Formats: sequence, structure tokens, C-alpha cells
Amino acid sequence: MGDVLDLPARETYDFVVAQGIFYLLRADPEARMREIVRRTFALASEAVAFTAISAWASTRDPDEFYVDPVAALELGRSLTRAVVLRHYHPGDLAMYLYKRDWH
Repeated sequence: MGDVLDLPARETYDFVVAQGIFYLLRADPEARMREIVRRTFALASEAVAFTAISAWASTRDPDEFYVDPVAALELGRSLTRAVVLRHYHPGDLAMYLYKRDWH
């Protein structure tokens, strides 16, 4: 187990998946989440997928970080034009960021 931010820049992976890793971020969670997403996108040659608890959830735990779906979409769009955002369940989201454009 390790921190994706500690991986050497020369490392690359076809796909990077971050499954439910953001909710326990404590110190400046929004900035840290953005840093992790940008880093995973840089490491991926094909695509990145991540899930998070949505800020649109009907109930919230004060000890957990919730990702704003609109902010997540804006972040994804800043990295690629090929973005898919799925908002599902009462308060979860998944985002897929592809390196190749669909055109």
C-alpha cells in the first residue's frame, strides 16, 4: 500500500482506478482530491476512474469528505474532453476520464 503521489513520474499504467479513497481525506480534502486526480490522470495512458461520496447525498457524516459533482465535472473537463460522470444511489458518484477523445 502506498500513496499515488509518491510514485515516480516515469511510471505509467494503462488504467488507474481510485475506488472510494477520498472520503477520509482530512487536511484540505478538496485540494488533495484534485491533486490525486491530476496525478492519476498523468500516470494513466488510457483512462482514470474514481468513485466518491457525493455532496448531494441526503445524509452526511461530519467526519467524511463529500465531493461536489459539479466541481468534479469541472476538474475532469480541465484534464480531458472525454469525461463521463455518473451520479447514482442516494449519494455516490463515479467519474471516468479518458485520454483519447471520442471523435
